[in-house]
Amino acid sequence: LLEWLDSPVVYREDAQQAARLRALAPEFFSPLHGRYHYLAMAKKNFRGYLQGESVRLKKHLYVLRPLLAMRGIDAGLGMPPMRFA
Repeated sequence: LLEWLDSPVVYREDAQQAARLRALAPEFFSPLHGRYHYLAMAKKNFRGYLQGESVRLKKHLYVLRPLLAMRGIDAGLGMPPMRFA
């Protein structure tokens, strides 16, 4: 839910309710749970996308993004941003 609230892609939303949820999101972010979530995501994506002989570059990003999110959490930066450069 926290990632969906921060996503730049919005298909449909109730703007008032979404704003209320976004305001509450930092109170509910748990660095410990977030770290476990991103570690599991990186492992799953690694096993699912990076095991073939030929791997598309985009698939590497599916593993890199959760690893960078974990790095930010470990550095005490709070909720990881959805976008990264």
